[in-house]
Amino acid sequence: MRLRGYRDEDAGYIVRWIREEAVYYQWCAGLFGAFPLTEEKLNWYYRGVQKNIPYWALTAEDERGIVGHITMRFTDRKKKILRLGFVLIDDARRGEGLGKGLVALAMHHGEAVLGAKKITLGVFANNISARYCYEALGFVQEENFSKIYRIKGEDWECIEMSYVPRKA
Repeated sequence: MRLRGYRDEDAGYIVRWIREEAVYYQWCAGLFGAFPLTEEKLNWYYRGVQKNIPYWALTAEDERGIVGHITMRFTDRKKKILRLGFVLIDDARRGEGLGKGLVALAMHHGEAVLGAKKITLGVFANNISARYCYEALGFVQEENFSKIYRIKGEDWECIEMSYVPRKA
């Protein structure tokens, strides 16, 4: 698997992978408005956000084609805390370890290339498989730090997780 920069035509894949409303909200917490996600909304967002902050939208590919998507951005002025987001794998290829591989690639890039000293992400408590994936990669839950989102009339807890790369 390899990462490359996101292209507008990648939006079609992402939109097709998010067929269920619950998956959509777990993925973006409704940032793009009401379900369903559209290619136009996604591309409009990425064109705008990338102008204002250091932000990388990335597409994952393997020998069979496009398999995933992830974003990275710094959350501090010193550019030492890197935030991962919008982690998504082709739903037809779940169970192949692609999510773990995708996040591991982003972690490596963040540490080795971008110089991140800490990597963070948020995951909804109801997204058990994603939580297990992140924990297997060394992410730990931040104590006493979670946020509640009101989604479709329900309270969803978003857990903050972090990874601190080992010192070389």
